[in-house]
Amino acid sequence: FELIEECAAIAAKESYQNGLHVLFSPMLDLVRDPRWGRVMESPGEDAYLVSEFGKSIVRGYQGIIDEEENIPKDRVAACIKHFAAYGAPEAGREYANVDISELNFRQNYLPGYEAALKANAKLVMTAFNLLNGIPCTGNKWLNRKILREEIGFNGVLVSDHAAIEELIPHGYAKDKREAARLAMEAGVDFDMMTSTYANEITGLIESGELDIKLLDEAVWRILMLKNQLGLFENPYRGLDEEDTGVFLTDYAKEKAIELVEKSVVLLKNSNNTLPINKDKKVAVIGPYGNSKFTLGFWGSVSGSPLDTITLKEGLNRYFNSENIKYSKGYNLFDDYEVFGGLKDVVSKLNGPIEDLSLIHISEPT
Repeated sequence: FELIEECAAIAAKESYQNGLHVLFSPMLDLVRDPRWGRVMESPGEDAYLVSEFGKSIVRGYQGIIDEEENIPKDRVAACIKHFAAYGAPEAGREYANVDISELNFRQNYLPGYEAALKANAKLVMTAFNLLNGIPCTGNKWLNRKILREEIGFNGVLVSDHAAIEELIPHGYAKDKREAARLAMEAGVDFDMMTSTYANEITGLIESGELDIKLLDEAVWRILMLKNQLGLFENPYRGLDEEDTGVFLTDYAKEKAIELVEKSVVLLKNSNNTLPINKDKKVAVIGPYGNSKFTLGFWGSVSGSPLDTITLKEGLNRYFNSENIKYSKGYNLFDDYEVFGGLKDVVSKLNGPIEDLSLIHISEPT
């Protein structure tokens, strides 16, 4: 966990030097159903592990906060997500209902978030899912009673991407006006990626449907966070220093490699197969064996495939190339017309599409 904290501090410094003040991380959704599509982002299925991971990330991002709650230089604010029980949807279906007993919720799913909050995480992000029939983004019991009253969180609560507006397709709100009211009453301070709050809050207050005190509370919490980050004194915090825009230093890459190496778990090494003798012959079969698209789901949003090493290239560094046999194997698609316009976009960015290894989807289209 010390190494996790150290790597989080590196990420914080890179963010700080590039003008970012808040990271929408760590994700602390305990997951026990492998069918869920975001398992790869989770710390795992053990409540203790999730808790320790969360505390380490928060400490790494935020550093040592002073008595006035100010975040030091080279550090940023952490945002834990997704509150709550996002990793337990029925049948692993994204955004679906989480049907869970309060005992299971408190004993297994809540501790990870709570541990990170006790480490003084400055923000919390709502979850897309329903919790026992009520969407988390409009769930007053979850956000005001559990998060605010019981845990004592007084920081900023942000919706996930368009989650306030998504109260409508969940069937919880009839329109954007009602969605804005329900989310504000539930304690959500600001609306990510839609104009639902911007367009609806004024009318709700003027009509008396929404108490202006709720808006005052939300604005105050946001202003407090900006003050703790020092943005009133310096709106260009991190960008006005000489060593700005630093990414991928040798030290950072060494630590990233160390973290990956120490995170790998070998469940069984039958007949001492590993490490493989350099004189052995190795077959690499499949369309991803020679693909540079290995950064993963979120890593590929801003990372460059040119910085990666393919499995085949890595093995060639260790084995004699004569001992490596590579076969692309079977493509999952005979053609890529099903991807529509995305095929043309990817083609322009990466050249002709020859196999599935060149296809990457980071967001639904």
